Amino acid sequence: MSIPLIPSQKPWRAGWFSMFFAFTPVWFWVIANVAAPRFSEPMVVQPPGILGIPLGVVLAGLVGFWMLLGVLVLWRARSRRVAALAYTIFTAPATVVLIYGPALILILQNLA
Repeated sequence: MSIPLIPSQKPWRAGWFSMFFAFTPVWFWVIANVAAPRFSEPMVVQPPGILGIPLGVVLAGLVGFWMLLGVLVLWRARSRRVAALAYTIFTAPATVVLIYGPALILILQNLA
């Protein structure tokens, strides 16, 4: 008669709330544009640009890519520690860049 030393456990998976939280930049962008419709207006102005593309569009693309990378890491995470790192490395910085992006662009316009 053998007694298992370690009971079989299913690995941890991110639940629906964790996945909802991973999309924080999207939710912030929607709420900010509903509350203040001109919030993202500086994101599409032309003067500060990269290769003819407005800097705000480049920043929005970077935020989207950063956020989706975090969602992918969270989707494949098998522990809470990896999920916390995904939020820390991807979701939080993407949200901060989205929040301060319009201000950064307005500052760059005033410097030019």
